[in-house]
Amino acid sequence: MRRWILAALTACAVGGSLTGCSGGDGGDGGSGTKAGPEVTWASSVCSAVGGKNAQLQMPAVDSKNYVKAKEGIVTFLGQISTQLSTMETNLRGVGAPPNAEAKPLYDTTLTRIATTRTAVDKTATTLKSAKVTDKVSLTTALTGLAGIMTKYQDYQGPIADLKASPTLSTAFASAPACSGVS
Repeated sequence: MRRWILAALTACAVGGSLTGCSGGDGGDGGSGTKAGPEVTWASSVCSAVGGKNAQLQMPAVDSKNYVKAKEGIVTFLGQISTQLSTMETNLRGVGAPPNAEAKPLYDTTLTRIATTRTAVDKTATTLKSAKVTDKVSLTTALTGLAGIMTKYQDYQGPIADLKASPTLSTAFASAPACSGVS
């Protein structure tokens, strides 16, 4: 059961730990070549939504104390929600990409972050109010929530969304601050 819980929570955990951004100055990487506006913007995005976010702490799930297990999962979902909110705020702070063709994708990315955060919040609220006294009641509560989170299990975060633009994908690949972003 512990593996199922952790797998379900890991599937909905997005953000800094998944984006792979390393931080950096967004400059030319020492090449002597001036970075274009898309590369500079991509570096800012990686710094804003990647490297500076706190790493998520997986909850310790005590297989003998189901009430504490539920509380740990609710706390973890709260951490995910906070990180998603921070990512959305930081991405808004960076602003839209410099190329107009990617602006709708940027807007869609912001909406997807907000929608995911809303689903995480709903899941946490529902789980928090569930009456859990034993393994069966915890399993029942978690199984009921799986339907909410299933559609978000493959979400890789805003950088992956923004890479759908060929121009931005190239910019992320060229931005020193984004090395390691998949």
